[in-house]
Amino acid sequence: MILRSLFMSALAVGLVLLISRPTDCQTPTPWSPVCPYECVCFWGASIDTKVFNGTYMNCTFRRRGPFPVGEVPEDTVILDLSFNEMGKIPTGAFDKILHLQGVWLEGNHLSDTKVSQGVFDPLKYLQIIDLSFNDYTRIPQNVPETIKQWYFVTNKITHLSSTDLDRYPLLETLQLSNNNMTYIPVGFFAKQKLLSVLQISSNPLTSAGTPHGVFKDAISLSSLELKSDKLTRIPSGLPENLQTLDLSTNNIGRLYSSDFVGISRLGGLELSSNEISAIGTGVFSSLINLKTLGLSNNYLTHLTDGLFDGLASLGGLELSSNEISAVDTGVFSSLINLKDLGLSNNHLTYLNDGMFDGLASLESISLYGNKMIMISDNAFVPLRNLATIDLDSNSLETLQYEVYYNPPFKNLTSLFISSNPWNCDCRLRWLRELVDLKPYLMLPEFVKCVQPPYLQNLTWDILFPEDFVSSLKQSGKMILRSLFVSALAVGLVFLIGTDCQTPTPWSPVCPYECVCFWGASIDAKVFNGTYMNCTIRRRGTFPVGEVPEDTVILDLSFNEMGQIPTGAFDKILHLQGVWLEGNHLSDTKVSQGVFDPLKYLQIIDLSFNDYTRIPQNVPETIKQWYFVTNKITHLSSTDLDRYPLLETLQLSNNNMTYIPVGFFAKQTLLSVLQISSNPLTSAGIPYGVFKDAITLTSLELKSDNLTRIPSGLPEALQTLDLSTNNIGRLYSSDFIGISRLGELELSSNEISAIDTGVFSSLINLKTLGLSNNHLTHLSDGMFDGLASLESISLYGNKMIMISDNAFVPLRNLATIDLDSNSLETLQYEVYYNPPFKNLTSLFISSNPWNCDCRLRWLRELVDLKPYLLLLPEFVKCVQPPYLQNLTWDILFPEDFVC
Repeated sequence: MILRSLFMSALAVGLVLLISRPTDCQTPTPWSPVCPYECVCFWGASIDTKVFNGTYMNCTFRRRGPFPVGEVPEDTVILDLSFNEMGKIPTGAFDKILHLQGVWLEGNHLSDTKVSQGVFDPLKYLQIIDLSFNDYTRIPQNVPETIKQWYFVTNKITHLSSTDLDRYPLLETLQLSNNNMTYIPVGFFAKQKLLSVLQISSNPLTSAGTPHGVFKDAISLSSLELKSDKLTRIPSGLPENLQTLDLSTNNIGRLYSSDFVGISRLGGLELSSNEISAIGTGVFSSLINLKTLGLSNNYLTHLTDGLFDGLASLGGLELSSNEISAVDTGVFSSLINLKDLGLSNNHLTYLNDGMFDGLASLESISLYGNKMIMISDNAFVPLRNLATIDLDSNSLETLQYEVYYNPPFKNLTSLFISSNPWNCDCRLRWLRELVDLKPYLMLPEFVKCVQPPYLQNLTWDILFPEDFVSSLKQSGKMILRSLFVSALAVGLVFLIGTDCQTPTPWSPVCPYECVCFWGASIDAKVFNGTYMNCTIRRRGTFPVGEVPEDTVILDLSFNEMGQIPTGAFDKILHLQGVWLEGNHLSDTKVSQGVFDPLKYLQIIDLSFNDYTRIPQNVPETIKQWYFVTNKITHLSSTDLDRYPLLETLQLSNNNMTYIPVGFFAKQTLLSVLQISSNPLTSAGIPYGVFKDAITLTSLELKSDNLTRIPSGLPEALQTLDLSTNNIGRLYSSDFIGISRLGELELSSNEISAIDTGVFSSLINLKTLGLSNNHLTHLSDGMFDGLASLESISLYGNKMIMISDNAFVPLRNLATIDLDSNSLETLQYEVYYNPPFKNLTSLFISSNPWNCDCRLRWLRELVDLKPYLLLLPEFVKCVQPPYLQNLTWDILFPEDFVC
């Protein structure tokens, strides 16, 4: 395991390993150090953009025991012995690694007495040392003077001397967090003219322990972190070059006007999680370059005018989790460049006109978790560049039209309004209409109505704008979201406003339990006329005489009607689509001739009923017929002769065992056919049964009982789904004559053998699914002809071997899924013979990989193309034993040895 903050230099990798045929584990390299068995050695490292040329030896966690004297390669420049439990460092430990520039020694129980005096003396080039998580009680004086970065976190230091750092004038970064220091003496940083980053967090430091001017000598200090200490005031006499100051999680109770004088270059100030209840006048006036200010989780109650004067450069202001209940008009007026404002979890009840004056640049405002009951019409007028507004978890019952449209927001992309007690009457209709006009704006399934009672707890995704009324008679109605309001039609129906009595040009009489509105869009086709939807919520007989005469779409699904009486459709002559699923209808419960008046009917859905045969009383004009989940057992060759205009037919989930030749004789326009989940065997699909369907482009026969690929398929076919059958073998003649096929799904069958050349005629195939079968080998020639293939799924087979040339015909592949097989290795040639030029996704997890030198090329590939194996943390080694269960994200190519 290695620290991922250290990674292989790409340049160095190029010097080390020439990717050729790395199946020979003895291939010589120009760099071959002797490395301790438990460690990893490789060439080069990059730390904080600085490249170190030489050996990087990493033994983090995996090694236990004393310092590896004599085992470290002499050209080592980075040595990581973190958490090795060494206990001590003996004399002479570094005598032969004279080029060392960085050493990590965290977590080794080291202390003042357990590191030999002078042990670091040979290290004339050392720049980085990490002694964190040890037992030191004082700053050691035996570290080389060349040190630039020193990490000394989580030790037991209690006392600092003013001369402790005098030996280290080159220090640039110093971390002393999580010790027991209570006092920093003046002069402690006297020689630290180059120090730029200082962290002394999580110590019991009080304000008395940071005397005035203690940091003044650190003239280059740009970042100071003193968080989680016990400060009660801002430290005084801070260096003028300071750019970032983090004082969060202290006990600071007040900010005084002199606190930030002299540090005008400050760009980031973090004061969250203190006890600030008062801020003096002009506190921030000198911070003319401040970009971010964090004041969250304090005790502020009132934002007074002038509070933020001088902060013209501020881009982010966080005031969440205070007790703010009052905001003066114009308090933000000087924040002309503010982009993000956080006011969540406060006690605001109103947003008044003028509250946000001056915030013309604001892009995001969070008001989550306040107690707001009202937003004035003009409150957001200054904020017309907003992209995000969060009003979640307030007490809003309504929202005026003017809040959004006065003038309209032009850039708004996210509006959060859930967990409010919305009264879904006509005053909110404009907002529900907005959801249809701009569906990206919010997640309506999380927005609930509390009032009126008949809409209580209903979410906005199952309601239409027409449900937002002031009369119980026009109450809302759940609808199927597969039918949605045409945006054009909505524009004709409602003039967006807040007057519930505004007349509209269309006002049908609609049954109480249903919803009627103008227009619907189904599969991109727009239907102009009334759409009446009574799905689920209505129960009883067919609503004879109650359907508006201009209805074009009628949905009576799951109404439990039981029958359709004579004359049911006599006055709705313009009907083009009718949904009648789930009504216990059958051959005998629908009157003969009942559909005769419907001369324009194109869509009928009779799914989830009790039909035992294909009815012959449906209009001949039908183009889309859904007949799923009935009780059909027998088909006649003439059943569909009456319906020559059919384009889509779904007969899935019935009890059919045989499709007679001639069944599709008149279906010359049929393009989509689904006959899945029937007890159909291969014997039940005779040769040529589909040949008359000359325009068939999509055929789904999944979850049947087929044992072979149906023969005589129409040549226009583009999509074929035969998944979840009992097919055991693919024969060389199976796909002849369907060269236009673009998608073939054969997953979840019992395929264990594939004839050579079986796919050779599928020159246009883009996607091939072979997952969850019984394949053990991929042989040469198996995929011949698939030059256009872009995606292949072989997930969940039993593969133990892929031949060198198996994928040679598939050089346009973008995705290969080999997850959950029995592969132990993968030859270099599989990928590089010749190389894939378009491959973007390779899935290889849940295989028993033997991570030896034969797989090194593949691990190298992960570094060269990190997008290829998106989640290397899911790829595990099973062999060799010392790498067992280690994932590829924590291993380097050098770990893959023989």
